[in-house]
Parts: sequence; C-alpha cells; structure tokens
Amino acid sequence: MLVLRVVTTTATASKAARAAGGRVLGYLMRTPAVTIPLALLCSFTLFGWNLAVLLPVVADKQLASGAGTFAVLAQVMAVGSLIGSVMMAASRLEGARSLAILLAVFSAAMVPLAAVNHLLAGVAVIFVVGTFGGGFLSLSNGSVQTAADPRLQGRVSAAYGVVFVGARAVGGPILGWMVDAFGSRTALIAVGAITAACAGLGLVAAARSRSGAAGRELSGA
Repeated sequence: MLVLRVVTTTATASKAARAAGGRVLGYLMRTPAVTIPLALLCSFTLFGWNLAVLLPVVADKQLASGAGTFAVLAQVMAVGSLIGSVMMAASRLEGARSLAILLAVFSAAMVPLAAVNHLLAGVAVIFVVGTFGGGFLSLSNGSVQTAADPRLQGRVSAAYGVVFVGARAVGGPILGWMVDAFGSRTALIAVGAITAACAGLGLVAAARSRSGAAGRELSGA
C-alpha cells in the first residue's frame, strides 16, 4: 500500500509538473515582452558569451602568448562585466528594444577583437566586450523579471536559467568547430555578424510588439 501510494503521488506530481510547464510555455508564446529578451539571450549566450572558447585561441594564435595572457584577458573581461552590470542596474533602461540595441553594440565590439595582435589593444577591446556583455546579461534578467506575470516569475526565472546554461553548452562545441575550421579571426567576425543579425531581428520584433500593443489599446479605448 505504501509503495502504491508513493507511485500514485509521484505520478500525480509528474502530471501537475507537465501541466505547469505547458502553461508557462503558452504564457511565453503569447508574451513578446518576455519571449524577445529570452530569444536575444539565447543568441547572446550561444555565440557571443562563449568567450571561454575564444579567448585562449586569441591569446595563443593572435597574441602569440600563453596562459598568462589568457588570464589577463579573462580578468579584464570580468572587471568590464562587473562594471557593465552595475551600470545597467543604475540605469533606467528596460525592455526588448534597449536589450537589442545593447546586443548590437556588443556585436560591434566583437569584430575589432578579430584584428587584435597586441596585448594592450586586446585588453582595451576585451574590456569593452566585457562591459557590454555584462550589461546585456543584467538588463536581460531585469527585463524578463519586470515583464513577467508575478505569479509566474519563478518559472520564468527557471526558463531564463535553462536558456542561459543550455545555449552556452550548445554554442561551445559549435564555436570550437568554427575556430578549428576557419581560425579565430573568422570565428570572431562570424560571431559579431550573427549576434548583430539577431539584434536587428530583435529590434524589428520589439517594434512590432509595441505597435501591436498600441493598436490593442486604441481598439480597447
């Protein structure tokens, strides 16, 4: 009887979890203010924020250095990321449009990294990349939390975490293949181009979402 009760309880909980997951997925599909930031986050973490794959190659191939140079670049990027996060927390920016613009600036900062062949230039560029990357992450999290229904914020936060971790896990091998096949410079340019294209699509989607919301308000009035 005890085993039967445990099995029944587990099955009931599993059905409830699947139903809750379906509700969250449906909510995300009809809420562009949440879906667009999550889509931009996916493109950002899939390619742009996988610098753990790219930085060692930049240090080795472009700067002809080793672990010490990689450590310097990683630390500079971390400092820039922290500064960017603090700046976004103190700013009044929010929403998918601001997020898409920030991703576009980050994309533009990635391209000069492909031309770096001196440590000081690499430090300067990676600081900018880290600043806008950290700012993007801070703003994306804030935008999702602000736009989400308070009753679903926990589940939306879980979706944010899944996108962030999952996209990085998938993007790492892809970037590794790109570096092996085409070299670090081409891979960096490709990353900048792909994330810039995603930022452009995000701007279009945000504009359509705003115009649709304005139209609904006018029709409701």
